[in-house]
Amino acid sequence: MERTQNKNKTTLWSRISKLWSWISNRLISFIFFVFFLGLGGYATLMIYLDKSTNATILYGVAFLCLIFCLLEKFESFEGFGIKAKLKAVDDKIEEADEMLKLLKDLTRNAIYITSRMGRGNSIIPRRERYEFMSEVEQSLKNMKIPPKDIEFMKKYWHQNNLFDLAEKIIFAIQNAYHDEVKIETTKNVALNDKLALAKQEAGDFSVIYRGSLWNLHEDLKKFIQNSKTFDDTIKQKWLQDFHEDLLDIEHYTIHKDFRRKEHFFAKDDHLIL
Repeated sequence: MERTQNKNKTTLWSRISKLWSWISNRLISFIFFVFFLGLGGYATLMIYLDKSTNATILYGVAFLCLIFCLLEKFESFEGFGIKAKLKAVDDKIEEADEMLKLLKDLTRNAIYITSRMGRGNSIIPRRERYEFMSEVEQSLKNMKIPPKDIEFMKKYWHQNNLFDLAEKIIFAIQNAYHDEVKIETTKNVALNDKLALAKQEAGDFSVIYRGSLWNLHEDLKKFIQNSKTFDDTIKQKWLQDFHEDLLDIEHYTIHKDFRRKEHFFAKDDHLIL
């Protein structure tokens, strides 16, 4: 019973202390606000009396009073020793320091990429490009950039990766059509028709990889299957030879990442300095 009474007394005293602290803070704020209004008004009067120097000093003091009026926004305050700490400002400073660190990391990577441009070793290997993009993406996440905005920024990154994944298929088909259209025009009507068809299909094929590549897997597969320039034996061989590459493209289209990452990197790892 006695313990319960002591506990109730402690709780009551705690509430009274908090209430007194709240009243004291509000009273102090009110006093400084009154000083702010008074000094501000008197400073304005000094300006009309052409005493700009005095007015400037009074405005400065009034501004300090306004700061003390807003002490409830501060993290702590110790009487009139003016020991106060602005929590909001500290948070902003900490946030700015973190942002500066992230910007330094981004700048360091950007300088590295720029330094490679226009030189004999200006091609950045795929592995290094991937690591660089991973660092940039992580920095953007740390900066609280929304995921959809990050994905929008990576638009051309994805486009280039899809093209790289498909380059083996693209170059093979391009070379095949190039061999077909090398034949000079003759009086043979059937041969000329075949030549015209090859040129038309070659033009149609270039459209596939010069536009949006998000349907590249299906577009390449359908193009090979529907080609009239090449016979079924050649087309079937292409589909077999390019099977893994088509799977890589399909996987990247869905997941926006590599199915065989090391296989993709290995193609130009020899360029790493």
